[in-house]
Amino acid sequence: MNTLSSTTNMAATINANNAQSASSASPSFAARDFLKMLAAAVASGVGVSVVVAGLALVLSNNAEAEVLQKNAAMNATSTQSPQATVGGLYIGGGCDREPVDAVERDWLVKINGNTAEVRVMQTFLMPADGPTAAFFETILPPHAKLIALKAHTPQKILSGKVMVVDDFAGMSRQALNKFSRHDALVMWNDEGTLSTDQIMNLVPNDTVVVEYTYAINVQHQDGIHEFDLALNTMENETLAAIKPNLTSGTVWVEWVGAKPKHLRDMPIDVTLEESAQGIAGLSWFTPSLAPAATIKFAWEMGAPFAKTRTANR
Repeated sequence: MNTLSSTTNMAATINANNAQSASSASPSFAARDFLKMLAAAVASGVGVSVVVAGLALVLSNNAEAEVLQKNAAMNATSTQSPQATVGGLYIGGGCDREPVDAVERDWLVKINGNTAEVRVMQTFLMPADGPTAAFFETILPPHAKLIALKAHTPQKILSGKVMVVDDFAGMSRQALNKFSRHDALVMWNDEGTLSTDQIMNLVPNDTVVVEYTYAINVQHQDGIHEFDLALNTMENETLAAIKPNLTSGTVWVEWVGAKPKHLRDMPIDVTLEESAQGIAGLSWFTPSLAPAATIKFAWEMGAPFAKTRTANR
């Protein structure tokens, strides 16, 4: 199987950031948007001291922060956790944001015991006459742990780094310039919703590849292991009706440790790779991914084979 180069492990950084986030108030969305402008200002050479001073004014608006926090608390108690998606690349912001066309989406799943490591790789085609900056956003499955994120542009490879407001706002101009020179990409992780800063200086009609990796536990009970893989995008059904999603998709699954003897559930038209120890892996391809596509795998390590196949596309 051909895959992109291995990504850098970011678990230690994420754990430290999560610990710091838990001990401080959550930043408002206005503050986070301001930080995105700050990164763009740094890239264009605007004085950081002026921008940081403005950021301090945004963060000092306690009344606005309290209202936002109350609204967030109400939403958290009245709604369920957001559905996991593979995400997308977007230009613009707010209600006016537009998705960049995805050319293909690929998943590499490595299963070792009760843990699955999932790498999602997506190729996007920038518009011919649109903006040359875009940001990536996705929602991880519940309880998933982010390992790494990278954005491959024609000029360079940007490595994602999760940051919190205080850390980013407190960086000096020298530190910010060093951060930029090391091709780092600022990321925010709000309870599983990943959002990057603007990816700048993109080339019209050229491709951008975004890959991210997360680890998640495999459900198992009575000797049966189950794993659901979300293939759905963040585009809603209305948008899909106007602009059909014809993105192709490929899924590879490898069992790194003990090999299952039998599969109970698997996608239609799957190709199995078998070894003397059992099933080593499988692959599945579709030329057209529906916006709400999911795949379910279930296997047993040694029980009798049940000839059941399921697929949702």
